[in-house]
Amino acid sequence: MIQPVKLHVVIPISLILSATLLISFPSYSGTQKPPVGKSKNVDTLLQKQQKKINELLRLSRSNAIKDPEASRKYAEQAEDASMKVNYTKGLADACEILGKNYYADANYPEAVIYLTEAINYCEKLKDNVREALLLQSLGDVYHKYSIDSAALTCYLTSLKLTEEMNDSVRLVGLLSQIGHIYQNKKETTEKAIRILLQALLITENKKTDSLTVDISFRIGELFSEQGEYSKALKYYYFSIFINPRFTSALNNIAVIYHYQGIKAAEKKCYFLSESLQIGRAHV
Repeated sequence: MIQPVKLHVVIPISLILSATLLISFPSYSGTQKPPVGKSKNVDTLLQKQQKKINELLRLSRSNAIKDPEASRKYAEQAEDASMKVNYTKGLADACEILGKNYYADANYPEAVIYLTEAINYCEKLKDNVREALLLQSLGDVYHKYSIDSAALTCYLTSLKLTEEMNDSVRLVGLLSQIGHIYQNKKETTEKAIRILLQALLITENKKTDSLTVDISFRIGELFSEQGEYSKALKYYYFSIFINPRFTSALNNIAVIYHYQGIKAAEKKCYFLSESLQIGRAHV
């Protein structure tokens, strides 16, 4: 078990993921089986311990928002108790709570440690659904801390598990996050477009309008940055087709028409955008 430490620098993903995901955590329950006559009593004792641990976890979750410090203490107690009886699910729950607690507190190094441990326990439990969710959360931590290479590793691993589960809603979210990372660098713009086009196809099939508008708009931005204005216009207009009051797309279309010297169209877009904004202000 990796003990929490106060870090002032971020541990590289290569060290944390490769180390913690490969560690075999020691068993504190021993290897010697209890005598046959006492097995029932041992089982009853374990059940009582697990019940106590689950209550600590419940208290931790219930205090997550109103009293984060109390929530952390309950989770730490649950982690210690789970370690003593080798209760893997309890360890996974406690580490997940602690990781998210530290993330909310902007203590990213601690969040990385606990979320990584939680991922390891979920892998041990063969809980692919939860492992995918935690990998996404760990990716969010790295992305927040501007370590995009580490975030990308987490997102891509989560994406693979999510594709196996055929969870289209989460799949779109992950593709969108991966697209965000790729579009931050000019050399990976093409990758960003491919990823976002894949996400757009899923959102169209699922009729998730808000996501469709956002992703279509971002694709338009990427094509516009590359000077491919006809393609950019196609996706900007598509986002407006879904949301006719989407002024950001109208403004970007006006900019393209300005570059192309089409003054009448530019003027019309700006006028319509301003009218929508005024109308919104008076609602």
